[in-house]
Amino acid sequence: MKKILLLLVCVQFSFNLIAQVSTDAFDFDGVERTYMYYLPDSYQPGDQLPLVLNLHGITSNAAEQNLYTGFNPIADTANFIVCHPDGTDIFGGTGKQWNVGFPFSANTADDVGFINALIDTLHAQLDINLDKVYVTGMSNGGYMAYKLACELTDRITAIASVTGSMVPAEAMDCNPTSTIPVLQIHGTADPTVPYNGSDFGIPVEDLVAQWVAHNQCMMTPDTFAFPDIDPNDMSTIERIAYNDCETDRKVHFYKVDGGLHTWPGANISFPGTNKDIKASVEIWNFFNQYGVDIPTSNNKVNYQSVEVSISPNPFWDKVQIKATDAIIHKIRVTNSLGQVIYQNNNIDHAESEIQIGHFQSGVYVMILETSNGIYSETLVKQ
Repeated sequence: MKKILLLLVCVQFSFNLIAQVSTDAFDFDGVERTYMYYLPDSYQPGDQLPLVLNLHGITSNAAEQNLYTGFNPIADTANFIVCHPDGTDIFGGTGKQWNVGFPFSANTADDVGFINALIDTLHAQLDINLDKVYVTGMSNGGYMAYKLACELTDRITAIASVTGSMVPAEAMDCNPTSTIPVLQIHGTADPTVPYNGSDFGIPVEDLVAQWVAHNQCMMTPDTFAFPDIDPNDMSTIERIAYNDCETDRKVHFYKVDGGLHTWPGANISFPGTNKDIKASVEIWNFFNQYGVDIPTSNNKVNYQSVEVSISPNPFWDKVQIKATDAIIHKIRVTNSLGQVIYQNNNIDHAESEIQIGHFQSGVYVMILETSNGIYSETLVKQ
């Protein structure tokens, strides 16, 4: 993740509020390993909810990944737990990383073992549903998702990688014990993990073909071009879906034509970010097809029908919110740690004004529950 993100989100907050994101740690291989997890609003002990593990990119961390990808409001709507683990420290303290076999890295951490232990720990803490454990990740985190699909297949239900790939040697050695659903999202103009491959990542189309072959899918996919909702983002998305597979373990590829090294629809819109979809919603809807007794239609999330204007943004003291053809029911604002620092559950109007001038300078996420669905937007306090 770019260092600008680190600068944006590493802001200390002093509000005396209840955190919905919990942080914890345990010792693994003599190293304290940290993680964050988010419980949906409706969570009750013993619920045995699905778990989404969301892995950060290299030089990033759990808190940044939490803010950037915006899974928490989706978890509230679809009723699952999100966990953001931390990799191990990069030499020099410039962030964290996952050991995925990069040829230029001296990292020897057993991150597969750590994730395996983390699943056990979360099950002991929260009684998660072990039949519904999903892994997604950005960049280095996407590489890690594939490594887990190769080496921890019996514990992972499905994976999704955004801007990730597989190291060539790791791809050759990959030997999953069973088929596993795979979703890949990648920009054709990605300069960091090149679409056409490099010494540290196989070409994306070869990556997809490898998993299509492993899952024994028919080579003729179903294709769908998403509407170009925002022509100004200079990219379009085509979904290439291999749905006819021997064990119904599908492989979906979202080809972002012109997209850079970014998460489509992210809370923070870096240059090259596609805005035609919300990748986090697409990932959950893909995951939601898999696992014992998961319905294929219940808990599906739709963000596309909500139109909202928020101004000014960046803001100084107050924000005006106006929904088009919808009623706003609830407003929440969270900080970079996922803590709810403003909440109003009794709006029931199409327009609202909130006074949040007491916020410290930094980046926040506003989440609106409306009559047409969920809407989220990044706020910047000057």
